[in-house]
Amino acid sequence: NTDKQFAFPYYTSGLPQLLGVTARTLAYDAQNAFSNCHPKDAQRLQSSIEQSAATLQEFKVTWRVMHPERGLMWLRANSTPMALPNGDVLWYGSLFDVSEEVNSEQELKAAKRKTEQQSLRDPLTDLPNRRAFDQAMADRYADKRLKNKRHTLIRIDLDHFKLVNDTLGHAAGDAVLTHVAGILRDQTRVVDLAARVGGDEFVILLEPGQTTDDAMSLIERIRLAVQDPFYFEGSHCRYDA
Repeated sequence: NTDKQFAFPYYTSGLPQLLGVTARTLAYDAQNAFSNCHPKDAQRLQSSIEQSAATLQEFKVTWRVMHPERGLMWLRANSTPMALPNGDVLWYGSLFDVSEEVNSEQELKAAKRKTEQQSLRDPLTDLPNRRAFDQAMADRYADKRLKNKRHTLIRIDLDHFKLVNDTLGHAAGDAVLTHVAGILRDQTRVVDLAARVGGDEFVILLEPGQTTDDAMSLIERIRLAVQDPFYFEGSHCRYDA
């Protein structure tokens, strides 16, 4: 009503069950209908009710309920408001349990996110791949805030990598690539992007604003790490970068 008080003049027996309350508590105080509302959804639900009452637009909202017996549930209300002569607003509509639908949607979104993330990673080294690098470069070009920033790129090719493959086998070559990826992860910062963009080709895109001196310092650290002997199944993998 105009005092923002709620009442349920009529409802089916399924309503209290969905809300996780008893018919008695609902009759005692209609506000108990929201007692099990998820704390993160309470304000949004209240605002939706008030907006529907003020505008007489359809009340259609989905929210979470911490049901005392069934655990976390998703409910969806579809109600049409109608203004009464005394100024009250009467909604008539339905309430549904849409937990299965929402969970399926969330699982689908999570699967899509995982697929997208996997498409940006090199499966062997778990570094970002060429697609991720190209995307990062495109983002740099598109960001007007970075227009006057210096951008520094390091390109790394492995030397004698084919010899490792030919003499010790592809498993040894894969081990070298994984080892180099570990070196790049250890030597770069979170704000830098180290990526594998080809068979034995890597790149490092430094944080905007880094200088050539910063790049040379990083290169020297990588060179020293690469020079440390690396063995695969007892065999010395002789390579350089």
